[in-house]
Amino acid sequence: MSEGTAVYEIEASDAAQVLCRILGLFAQQDRPLASVVAHSHGARMHAMLRLRDVDAQRAQVLAEKLRALAMVESVEFTFSPAPMRGSLPGGSLRRAQDAQHVATGHLADVGG
Repeated sequence: MSEGTAVYEIEASDAAQVLCRILGLFAQQDRPLASVVAHSHGARMHAMLRLRDVDAQRAQVLAEKLRALAMVESVEFTFSPAPMRGSLPGGSLRRAQDAQHVATGHLADVGG
């Protein structure tokens, strides 16, 4: 399977344990995150996580596991395939076009 980058957008309760649970899911599977950004707004938290070198199926499974966490209200994710290596001249245009073809998943209204 082709690997790429998954970006997860998560809405959750702003309880102290939620971010630890989210990050713990990736730590349990020994999947280091490329970036993590989290903001709290009143009683809600928004987090964006970027995971590199993951295949589309594993990205979907991780989204479902995030969705199942207590106090997580919604999870959206996008998957972008990695650019092909060793392309012919002019391949940068092809890679840019390929990057526009993004698989998207959306899981919402979970928890509560």
